[in-house]
Amino acid sequence: GVRLDTRPAPGSEPSREIEICVIGPERFRFDYRVVNRAERPQRLAAWAITMMKPLGRAFLPVLTDDFDEGGFQGQRNIVLWSYSRNEDPRYFVHDGALEVRSAVMADGLLDAPFKIGTSMRRGWAAHYREGLLLVKYAAHDEARVYADMGASGQVYSHGDFTELESLGPLTDLDPGDVAEHHEDWAIHLVDEAGAERLVFSDELDR
Repeated sequence: GVRLDTRPAPGSEPSREIEICVIGPERFRFDYRVVNRAERPQRLAAWAITMMKPLGRAFLPVLTDDFDEGGFQGQRNIVLWSYSRNEDPRYFVHDGALEVRSAVMADGLLDAPFKIGTSMRRGWAAHYREGLLLVKYAAHDEARVYADMGASGQVYSHGDFTELESLGPLTDLDPGDVAEHHEDWAIHLVDEAGAERLVFSDELDR
């Protein structure tokens, strides 16, 4: 594996560490750590952003079964940012997932921002492009507080890239304390029909 980190001076911005390990065929483990280097307590969350080439399909799965016995509680949330528009041609709502596709307009890629998020209650997000489905697994803890209205899974699209993001819970850190976040990555070499079958079934759920 490999470990990457930043080492700012004490009292400056938080330092960030990423440790990446191969854990099996087409399987990887990512450990993210954010260290409070300030001289005062801070509330922080680790934020894992993965950059993708354009012309792919990003998926945030949502629950379709009851969240509680009897189905009286809401069980999915859709979070939009101020610049996101419901009529954006990249945005699709399916029964089992929210989808963002890179959009090609008459004059090229759509060069306007769009972002959507949801609570990762099914524990994963995915991106498909040219025969490769990347699945990022990350936990969502119902007992913890998350930024962005609880959207622990997020997709951002702008022009020539897409971001597949997961967010750790907000953590109150004293100086020197650490907020941690973990992802497992799985790679599936499938065609588009195979990717849709995996995304819109429960085969990727843990």
